[in-house]
Amino acid sequence: MAVNVTYYPKSITWNSITWDTTSGGPLEVTHEHAGDNIEDRTGDNEYPPFNVVVNRALRVTVRIREMRQTLALNTESDLVATLTVKPGTTQIVRYKNMVLKEVRGSQGRAVVGDAELVFVHESDAQAVPIETT
Repeated sequence: MAVNVTYYPKSITWNSITWDTTSGGPLEVTHEHAGDNIEDRTGDNEYPPFNVVVNRALRVTVRIREMRQTLALNTESDLVATLTVKPGTTQIVRYKNMVLKEVRGSQGRAVVGDAELVFVHESDAQAVPIETT
């Protein structure tokens, strides 16, 4: 089975805004899909015979070149990352119902600036809020 190796964040789209090479340029997209682990052991169990992940959450951070952002916090939209796959095709990762939680900008002296946009998932009862094509 061939492995799709992605190597560029080609574009990021959220709330009708697209960041690509001509408009703020995406530099990085990261996600953390995690929850709280509950485990139980009795007697001499070295490893838990009961393990469940509860309180699940999805957090996505997008780093873009354009430091100046005027986005409204608490706005919700799907976030779509288009990634380049060798040999030049693309893969789409869709994060459903992402709410803008935080914007961090940075501009040092004599270096290029960037901004980090932090999104959190608001559930609409979907089992897994990440889709790939």
